[in-house]
Amino acid sequence: MLFISAYGFPPEALPPTIIIGTLIDPVATLLNATGDTVGAMLIQKFTGKLST
Repeated sequence: MLFISAYGFPPEALPPTIIIGTLIDPVATLLNATGDTVGAMLIQKFTGKLST
């Protein structure tokens, strides 16, 4: 709803927005979790330390 009101879309844009958001959310979560893991691996490689 914030996206629709912020950009001035009509209320009819809500159902397609919900559908698109539902389809994209799992992929975004997967990329976020993968990116966190890769970031932690890079930090560990460059610092040579394991975090506890």
